[in-house]
Amino acid sequence: MSYKRFFSSEEEYATFYSKSANVNARLLSNFSTNAICIDFSCLCGENMDIVTYPSGEHAFHGGKFKIISAQLGVCGARQAELFEYSRLFEGNTLKDCHFKSSADAKRSGGKSGVRLTESELRNWDAQSMLLQEQICREKLKDPATLQFLLSTEDRYLVHFERATGWPRYGAMVLAAENSPYNDGLRWMKGDNLLGEMW
Repeated sequence: MSYKRFFSSEEEYATFYSKSANVNARLLSNFSTNAICIDFSCLCGENMDIVTYPSGEHAFHGGKFKIISAQLGVCGARQAELFEYSRLFEGNTLKDCHFKSSADAKRSGGKSGVRLTESELRNWDAQSMLLQEQICREKLKDPATLQFLLSTEDRYLVHFERATGWPRYGAMVLAAENSPYNDGLRWMKGDNLLGEMW
């Protein structure tokens, strides 16, 4: 496993996540509660509705089940189960939604929710970044989000994720003294897909 990126100083990157000290940095996180409208006809290749979610996290996980149900094609019990479950993530605000927080949406969209087969997960993996791209574009319609993004100028954005193993959607920046190469640089551990998307 090789580290993807290194930094010589903290000025070269900006981190964001749901509990960032900078409240505006939180806006880039999927946990930020801004209503998100997703046009599923762009993602599923068929005539589907535009759906509103109370956060990017709700959109990501609700969208996952909606996209997989659409990919199953033929109406059947599994397709209906996934489609109905996807609707639990919908709503204009957290009050309108079955899952009352972004953390609930994350749990319910993961291993605590409806289990997906290996085949369904492979199909989702191929679509997940397209959905996340649409979520990010929707978030940019919020002036505060756009203003914060512009304020980062040319700094590399890191979606901070404290995880064991190798984070996929986020990353951790290791302090220079913890560098795996003893070179005095800060190294990024993780793929940081969400950070790179911004």
